[in-house]
Amino acid sequence: MNIKGAGAMIFEVILKLYIAILFVVIVVSLGNRPQGSKYTYGTAMILFGICNVIALWCAGYTVYVAAPKTLAEWQNFGKLVKTNGTFRDIVISLAATYGLYFIGSFMHFEPWHMFTSFLQYMFLLPSYVNILMMYAMCNLHDVSWGTKGDNGSTKDLGGAKKAKDSDGNEVMEVELPTAREDVDSLWAASRAALRQKPIVEKEHRDAATKQADHDRNSRTNVVLAWVGSNMVLILFFTSSAFLEYVGAHFAGTSNGTFNPYLTFLFYALAGLSAIRFLGSFLYIVLRLVGL
Repeated sequence: MNIKGAGAMIFEVILKLYIAILFVVIVVSLGNRPQGSKYTYGTAMILFGICNVIALWCAGYTVYVAAPKTLAEWQNFGKLVKTNGTFRDIVISLAATYGLYFIGSFMHFEPWHMFTSFLQYMFLLPSYVNILMMYAMCNLHDVSWGTKGDNGSTKDLGGAKKAKDSDGNEVMEVELPTAREDVDSLWAASRAALRQKPIVEKEHRDAATKQADHDRNSRTNVVLAWVGSNMVLILFFTSSAFLEYVGAHFAGTSNGTFNPYLTFLFYALAGLSAIRFLGSFLYIVLRLVGL
């Protein structure tokens, strides 16, 4: 079977699938309890994992294409990093992620999870990044944590009371008019009340309702700003104008560098990973000196 040129089609399918999963997770996160949508979340986690497997395969193939192929090229590794922008960005991104993971694990003398759980972690990584973040953003108004499920109000039975009769059976006591005079007076009062048109009173929300509406409205504004800013970012960096600009000024250069947006992401990731690694290293140092 000829699969030549199928890479672009596979990428298009995975991209549309990823966007569809994001949309589903956002909708499910708006009000649905995770316990009530576990099948939807479970399916989303599996599909996110498949998307990440495809992305990792593409990344691995990119490394294979950009990496030196001969011994002579590996001997000029330093020069290659300086002159080839694509290879330099790949080296930095790999060293800032997987390299620091392994170095940090061995530094703490706990490398076993890198061999027993790393593949599972990579498969579930998109779920950690996407599902947890979107659920948190869509439920900023929910402050019921810490109540251990006791979030409902007590039920008021009104004037009904439970008691026991002379035989010891449990009965419900309700006050009802029994005398003829009481029934006639209640009927007359009710008929007189029906003749009068009720006064339309303006609805006033209590403090708790106002606070709940304010929390939900704040949640809505934050989610709209968050989704809107991401949509603007996606539309800009996938627009034909930006792609043409990159193709004319970056992609066609002799050193084959990435487009500037991906380069910025690589260096930002490297900086954040370096900060985490520094904190991990300082933790060991402070423990050794007894602080």
